[in-house]
Amino acid sequence: VGNNGGTQAVTVLNNGNVGIMTTNPSNRLSVTGDTNITGGLSVGPSALTPVAGGIYLDRVTNPFLSFSVGGIGFGQLRGVSGNRISISDTNGTNERFSVLTAGAGAGDVGIGTASPSARIHAISTNEQLRLGYDVANRLSVTVDSAGKISFDLVGTAPAATWAVSDATSNAIYDVFTVSKNSTGAGSAGLGTRLILAAKSSTTNNTRQASIASE
Repeated sequence: VGNNGGTQAVTVLNNGNVGIMTTNPSNRLSVTGDTNITGGLSVGPSALTPVAGGIYLDRVTNPFLSFSVGGIGFGQLRGVSGNRISISDTNGTNERFSVLTAGAGAGDVGIGTASPSARIHAISTNEQLRLGYDVANRLSVTVDSAGKISFDLVGTAPAATWAVSDATSNAIYDVFTVSKNSTGAGSAGLGTRLILAAKSSTTNNTRQASIASE
């Protein structure tokens, strides 16, 4: 089918493929050029009724949108197991970011894990959290393989302040509590220690002093 100028505008092949502004459609519908859809779009085997402006993806397992540049894929947006939305690698095998949308834990966000068990759940073998004013001034939080947590203050004048504000009372508040959990009974021997240490290019948390309770 051509337009008034004789340019072939619509092509229908014997196999049923239809092309708009292309003479060699490789799919059931191949369109060359910009496309405007004023209604909704439903893709998949189920008879979904789309709402204007909505895009519905339906698949037996894990519907997805794939992203690529120049034919080289770099990521997918996937619906997984009927209960979460994830951003994954090209093949969808490694989930980088997940949000639980249904069932137990709905609303939990996972970074580096497909099964978040808290509102924000980040897993990495190195630095897990960075909060900063800019690139040079930041707080870095890291949990190592033994469960030790490091809080690193980086900046031109790094410092930490703990504050509790209550303008209506002069009461004393417990603003910081250090405790040691034990599976045994009683409190004898459940001491804690605050270590004051030095770290430099030649030392690694060398103890200078400590405050302990026993």
